[in-house]
Amino acid sequence: MPSTVGESLVKHKNLAQRYAKALLSLTEDASKSTKVAEELLALRELLESNEEFKTVFTVPGFEHNQRHQTVKLVLEKLGVETLTKNFVLLLLDKKRAQLFQSIQETFQQLLNEKRKQLHIRVVSAKELSEDYLKQLEEHFHKKTQQDIIMHKEIDPALIGGVKVWVGNTVYDGSVENRLAQLKENLVQQLA
Repeated sequence: MPSTVGESLVKHKNLAQRYAKALLSLTEDASKSTKVAEELLALRELLESNEEFKTVFTVPGFEHNQRHQTVKLVLEKLGVETLTKNFVLLLLDKKRAQLFQSIQETFQQLLNEKRKQLHIRVVSAKELSEDYLKQLEEHFHKKTQQDIIMHKEIDPALIGGVKVWVGNTVYDGSVENRLAQLKENLVQQLA
C-alpha cells in the first residue's frame, strides 16, 4: 500500500495508463478507436454535468448490482459500442471507477500519439487572423513533427497577445505577461 500521497498518485497514473493501453489495443482500426474516444469523452462530460450519475458511478456506498445495472442502462441509452460498455462495466467490477477520468485522458493522449496529432489550446483577447493561426500551426508542426489540432478561445481579460498551451507547457505572449516581465526588470535594475 502506498505510504505517501505522491506514491498513491503515481500508482493511480500507472493503473490508468495500463487500462488505457489495454483498451487502445482492443480497438483494431482507426474508426473504432475514434468511436471509443468519442464515447469515453461523452461519458466523462455526463459525469461532470450530472452530479447524481457521478455519485452512482464513483461513490463506493452503492450496492454493486444496483450500480452496475444503473450504469449499464445509461450506457445503453447513450448508444455506446459493446466494447466501451464492457470496458466501463469492467472498471466498476474491478472497483476502478475513480480512475475513469485519468483513463479517458490517457486513452485520448495515446490515440493522439498513435496518430501523430498534437492538441494545442490558443487563448487570445480577440479573434486571431487566419494568417496568424496558420503561422502558429506551422511553428508547432515544425517543432513537434505532429499534425496540430488547435482549440481556440477568447478571453478579453488578456488585454492583448496570446497564450498557447501545449500539453503542460504554456507559451505566454500576453500583454499582461510582458508588463509583468517589464516590471520585474525595472525592479531588478532599481535594486
